[in-house]
Amino acid sequence: MSDSAVDEQHGGINTFPEGPVEAILLWLTAPPTSPSEELALLHDHVRAQRGAPIAILPEEIQHRAFKRLRRAFDELLPVLTEISLPISRKTRQMVRRILDITAAFGCGDSLDSEERNGKASSSIHPAPLALVSLQRRLQALHWHLLVSNLAATPAALGIWRCLHKMHEAILAEQLDESAAAHVKSTYYSAVLLACAQPASFTAAEVGFVTAYLDRYANEIEPLDSPTNGPAAFWIDRNQDCPAIACSRKSAPQGTNAHYFSSSKLVALTKQKLAELDAGTSPEQIALPEYAGSRAGRGVLRRLIAYWGEPAKRRFPRRRQSYRAVLCPGLPNLCRLLQPQSPSAADVSTWMIINESPDGYAAMHVSGETGPIGVGDVVAMRTESSDHWQICIVRWAVSENQEHLEIGLQILSTRAVPAILALPGTSGRKKVPVLLLPQVRVLCPIERIVVPAHMLDDAPGKIVLVIEKDNIEIREITGAEIHEQNSFVEVLSIEPAPLSV
Repeated sequence: MSDSAVDEQHGGINTFPEGPVEAILLWLTAPPTSPSEELALLHDHVRAQRGAPIAILPEEIQHRAFKRLRRAFDELLPVLTEISLPISRKTRQMVRRILDITAAFGCGDSLDSEERNGKASSSIHPAPLALVSLQRRLQALHWHLLVSNLAATPAALGIWRCLHKMHEAILAEQLDESAAAHVKSTYYSAVLLACAQPASFTAAEVGFVTAYLDRYANEIEPLDSPTNGPAAFWIDRNQDCPAIACSRKSAPQGTNAHYFSSSKLVALTKQKLAELDAGTSPEQIALPEYAGSRAGRGVLRRLIAYWGEPAKRRFPRRRQSYRAVLCPGLPNLCRLLQPQSPSAADVSTWMIINESPDGYAAMHVSGETGPIGVGDVVAMRTESSDHWQICIVRWAVSENQEHLEIGLQILSTRAVPAILALPGTSGRKKVPVLLLPQVRVLCPIERIVVPAHMLDDAPGKIVLVIEKDNIEIREITGAEIHEQNSFVEVLSIEPAPLSV
């Protein structure tokens, strides 16, 4: 049905009775506006349904409204991949609108607040739907989960169960090879992103992982029977939760579990990483440009671990409730830890909510946090200590603008600020870094923390200048990379070999 046919069927835009459905039709006849305005208008129209699921609207109206949503989403996605925590109020509003709209399109539920809180939602999969409608709803659910991961905020209640049911319903249809591949890619892209612990990535890294999965999510292999292999996962389609690694937890007896293996995808990722390390450009091996950076290769290494050998928790966590102060960012830490005359640095107050021998979970209480991202380093000092611990942010969750929780892994109980001089660079660039001395268990060999990308074009030998009572100058080489992300790199170091 064409746009004019829809208008004619409803008596023309000038004769629409006032009502939510007619308002949507009137909006659809107008030319598209800016993406953010389109999003706000569609959000208002969807909310106006007042308990009537968007799924009961005529198919043609759903189709046209979804096209407008797709256009706005595609234009806003680059903005979403640049989100930094804590999220601004304006960006938070945009994220909330997208999550509400995609939940309405995907699950067919109204946006009534009680239903969003899980008090009144009963119909996850109403009525037999046309295949095109099922595919559209699957895509909306994929977007919902993607945006929730970009913003480090929880997905709406029921989204995972709805995604599993929608995929199951589509599999019951007769699909040609191309459509089947697209559906498989859309579904498993969302599933595999969740398996990769998206809270442990920045928004830009989540965007890169999504682009990678758009190309290679179809490499997963469904399994006919349970297995405890390291790359095996299972899904309970009746539960509102993502896939679970078989090595972490077996499916309860009686569960109608769906099993799949990511071993083929892991092998492919290892191959791509080896080619990148050998100097092949990302374009030559069908990878996003970001894969060519040291941080991009660090993401691929983490994906191999998450999909190939999901780690089990090393230590139990103990609930706590005491305060600590945090100072984020490598430049701030280098100023803060100056032994002679430490410079003032911005700090904020946090509540430690649980701890283990190698880390903490903390909730922001007061003070300006400044930009704080997954992978960045922070100095933390508890209320009962005078010493700063050096930690790395492993995950971050922000349910709203006023609430931010982070997970911290302890890198070292002490650190020494130093200067890294890069011989052969223009003007002999000098970079503030942190030297992590040897500490039994936590740091058995000396390491340095340097800004990301700083060593991309550096020669093998680098010069480390340490200011203590006397100035110490050391020629070193990086022995092993322990961490590589968008903020920092952590390398073990050893003395450079003497020149002959």
